[in-house]
Amino acid sequence: MDLDLFFGRFHSLIVHLPVGFIFLIIFFELYYGFLKKELNNKLVTLSWFFCFASSLFSSISGYLLSSRGHYIDENLFVHKIFGFILVGVSLLSWLGRTSFIKFKLSFRNKSILNFGVLILLSITGHLGGNLTHGSKYLTEFLPIQIKNSVAINQNIDKNIDSIYIYKDLVSPIFESKCVSCHNSEIKRGELDMSSLVSLIKGGNSGKIVDKTNPRQSELFKRITLAQDNIKFMPSDGEPTSYYEKNLILWWIKNLSESDQLIKPSEVSDEMKYVFNHLYSLDFEQKTWDKRLKLQKLKGFKEIDPKKFEIKFISSQKKYITVKCLNEKSEIDFKDLEEISNHIVYFDVYEGQLDDSSIKNILSFKNLVKLDLKHNAITDKGLKLISVLENLEVINLIGTNVTEKSLDIFEEFKSLKRVYLWKSGIKNDQIDSFNQKQNKITLVGSVK
Repeated sequence: MDLDLFFGRFHSLIVHLPVGFIFLIIFFELYYGFLKKELNNKLVTLSWFFCFASSLFSSISGYLLSSRGHYIDENLFVHKIFGFILVGVSLLSWLGRTSFIKFKLSFRNKSILNFGVLILLSITGHLGGNLTHGSKYLTEFLPIQIKNSVAINQNIDKNIDSIYIYKDLVSPIFESKCVSCHNSEIKRGELDMSSLVSLIKGGNSGKIVDKTNPRQSELFKRITLAQDNIKFMPSDGEPTSYYEKNLILWWIKNLSESDQLIKPSEVSDEMKYVFNHLYSLDFEQKTWDKRLKLQKLKGFKEIDPKKFEIKFISSQKKYITVKCLNEKSEIDFKDLEEISNHIVYFDVYEGQLDDSSIKNILSFKNLVKLDLKHNAITDKGLKLISVLENLEVINLIGTNVTEKSLDIFEEFKSLKRVYLWKSGIKNDQIDSFNQKQNKITLVGSVK
């Protein structure tokens, strides 16, 4: 017989007893203390004995329940520690009011001890609630605006198009709800959910996900059963929320794309709301000034005004535009090192750059607009700067790029517009490129 589990399951009943006893006796002690009236000493002593006894039995039953391995160890350990500390402090509070102890606690000392008990009780109860209901139980249905403002959600600090479907969106749900019982060491039902490969493999019930009929997938059926059903999952802890169920269903439908990046343009408005609720993901396309996270540039070494025209774009002094002026000499990029991260617009005079020197622009990590007109830039040079993540506009008028660059354009992460008049790319090639996609606009000569 599993007597430990049998008695352990009384924990959810017994655990409320010390809560009631402690709050009740502390209230009366404070109330009578402020009124400076005597409270029946035997009643107080008996009440604190019940506080100690009920907290002791609650801790023992909780320990028996935890021995079954239903909970995540690191969360459970802290809850157990605080639970047994509470038992010890309750014992001290009881003994301090009995005749066994020769000295009497003053009202001030009793108040300090009572306050400590309440703090311990609150922490222990909160940790226990997190184990059974999850850390978001109290906050899950707060308005999204409030959740975002106080960062209650499990935020994903990545750009939308840098988020992987399974690793970043789905796996965290399984980690918090399923993996404690279904991992490489504890395989309930011979199911291991600690990795995508083992999850898809399934367990004793066969495969648990079915892309062809997502709602009939064993996984989805188990998490949507009535909670009193013996097959309901997770069997312990917080059930999956409405939003988590929607995300899991969406993932099963897109199972073959599990290891791919999310495609914002293909996400429905309903799923955007789900992602926003769970992870505070914002699918609204941000302009570059809202996307770049730069501090105000307080000061920098004076730069020769004969070489560069330096201007701040706004009074915030975060973003700088640089125009190269001396066409007869090579660009001295060392002069720009101090402000390199703040350069968002860079205008190069005709003939000052080629494929060998364009690599210096890679130090401008936040570059948004680049004017390379009439410079000796080829497909090779363009390929070098395709790693600039924030570059949105390139002027390639009069350069030597060819149709090979059409594929290179699509390697730029944020590229939106390219000017190509008098380059090696013809208008019909530009038109064909524009018709095939809607992310980047190529601009050629006027017809």
